[in-house]
Amino acid sequence: MIVSTALVAASTNTTDLRRRRTRAQAQQLTRRAKLLDPPDRRLIEDMFDAGRPCSTIAAELGTDPRALRRRARRITTRMLDPRFDFVAAQADSWRPTRRRVANWHYIKGKSLRVIARELGMSLYSVRRHRDAVEAMFELAQETGRAAPNQRDRRGD
Repeated sequence: MIVSTALVAASTNTTDLRRRRTRAQAQQLTRRAKLLDPPDRRLIEDMFDAGRPCSTIAAELGTDPRALRRRARRITTRMLDPRFDFVAAQADSWRPTRRRVANWHYIKGKSLRVIARELGMSLYSVRRHRDAVEAMFELAQETGRAAPNQRDRRGD
């Protein structure tokens, strides 16, 4: 007996990851893409706004389509994470160092080690800023508010 993947996905209450994103998700991704670096922004806009397939974009860029799909999947996963919106909405109220760490980690998707190296900070300091952002995010989730809008008592 042949069972379609749509029926299996419907019966198990899971999302079939092979399906295309809905138009609402595509619009949400193109709105959020304005916060990304130019190469990532172009990729997301080409895929979700213009509706161009990865194979066509990869051929123009001279890259492997599978690698481009993986890159697009990582970017869209990061953009659909609620922390992306939290950092985008709240970062202006934070001190400059925390804002840079949060933007590089949650918006640009850089690793903590890369952030530490590029910003000339210790890995410990970068982790502390990331942990503070995580704590603010969890507090905002628990209280149901957009986020606490407070400055640090210490310096950067």
